[in-house]
Amino acid sequence: MENYLIHEDTGLQLKRHKYLSTGNPITAWEYFKACREQGEPIPEEVLRYFDTVADGILKVAADPPEPKKRPERLAKALGMLKKTRGAGSCFDAYKNRLKGFRIAKQTEALLEAEDAGEDWTFKQVAKENALSKSTVMRRYKGYRGRLRNEVDHILKMLK
Repeated sequence: MENYLIHEDTGLQLKRHKYLSTGNPITAWEYFKACREQGEPIPEEVLRYFDTVADGILKVAADPPEPKKRPERLAKALGMLKKTRGAGSCFDAYKNRLKGFRIAKQTEALLEAEDAGEDWTFKQVAKENALSKSTVMRRYKGYRGRLRNEVDHILKMLK
């Protein structure tokens, strides 16, 4: 089976899928940045997000709130305000996704470099990252499965 985790996730189709499947505005910026870096046109779905953001920022500018409330209003215009009380922020979700992916990649690299097996590898990565072995195992298996599903989805779309 092809090793999906060891390579950097730079594919525009994966970034598109992440944005569309999560709706996290930070992934829209990630997708935008990747397109610019690779000299690709900015996709319509990102442009629609930017249009919505521009409308929101212009509304704030036309009727500015008192200085204390401006950050909240701008976060709302950017689509980055928490939706409900107790909900995680888009920043936490993005950070957790990156951390999980980093742990999964580290695990994958160690599994390929060492001939010690999964149990030893999960313990080693857990120790290095101050995590439990079960957390490392969940992150590795979860991200490996999720990335495989995303790649399979993209391959189907390209047919």
